[in-house]
Amino acid sequence: MTRAGLLRGAGRLVACAPLLLLAACGAGAAGGDGGAGERPAPGALVRAAAAGDTAEVRRLLAAGADVDERTADGRTAVTAAASGDHVATARVLIDAGADVDLQDADRSNPLLVCGETGSVAMLREVLRANPDLTATNRFGGTALIPASDRGHVDMVRALLRTEIDVDHVNNLGWTALLEAVILGEGGPPHQRIVRALVDAGADVDLQADDRSNPLLLCGANGNVALLREVLRGDPDLGATNRYGGVAHIPASERGHVGMVRALLAAGIDVDHVNRLGWTALLEAVILGDGGEAHQEIVRMLLDAGADPTIGDDDGVTPLAHAREKGHRAMVQMLERAAGTA
Repeated sequence: MTRAGLLRGAGRLVACAPLLLLAACGAGAAGGDGGAGERPAPGALVRAAAAGDTAEVRRLLAAGADVDERTADGRTAVTAAASGDHVATARVLIDAGADVDLQDADRSNPLLVCGETGSVAMLREVLRANPDLTATNRFGGTALIPASDRGHVDMVRALLRTEIDVDHVNNLGWTALLEAVILGEGGPPHQRIVRALVDAGADVDLQADDRSNPLLLCGANGNVALLREVLRGDPDLGATNRYGGVAHIPASERGHVGMVRALLAAGIDVDHVNRLGWTALLEAVILGDGGEAHQEIVRMLLDAGADPTIGDDDGVTPLAHAREKGHRAMVQMLERAAGTA
């Protein structure tokens, strides 16, 4: 090659150098999570937030990452941070303007996640962003409902200090109070939650689609400690379940001695008749096992003034049923009450 040809080739290489440099930079920016001076890769911010890597989150935001970027399932970085209870990470994202109301494919967002995890520290950060307290999860419930169900006492108290609707009803027809009684294990945490909800004005008479309410559920499950909290809300003692019975009828059937005693003391109608034509006395005799618990319930009902002459729809009295079933102790009590002993 001639000297002139060599010079022309060198000139072309010099002219192309800027283009080659740009291409190299573009290739570097397209891969990885973005190094110094590179545009962050898609999803990098969410991954860093899920890992609780606060320093990396700061770096990615400074490098131009979209604070509200979303993964394929719609999850944002701030929801990922909330799910992992990475409080410091969430604080950085919220300070950067993260939208805490965005929901993913499961309808989760930071506020709703807090209701599930019970992290009050995370809730404090989320509340700084003024979240929509009416946002609902995949079951149609606000954050208060899963918090009540799962026994997160401090979370329930913290949410009740906001303007959240204490009587919101989810897609199952349940309020937070109903979930605490239905799904809770009935121990001290759920007792405190029921108290907090009642003190916040929860309507103790709201009934689910199956006509259950807190009072009726207590009658069925026999939890006297929960009943005491419900009674503080002055419930309607005449509320009836799907069988048309008041609370002490299932309690009598199931042998819940303490529950029957408490309901009688509260002033429930001892002779209420359900749609089957049965009183609590009839249910205790017909459906009970005749053992000590049901004997004590029959005694309490009679002492409370239960009428032993009220029969079922066929006119069969409690005494006749007790004789047929061979419940001798009950027979003796009912004979004395009927004056036939």
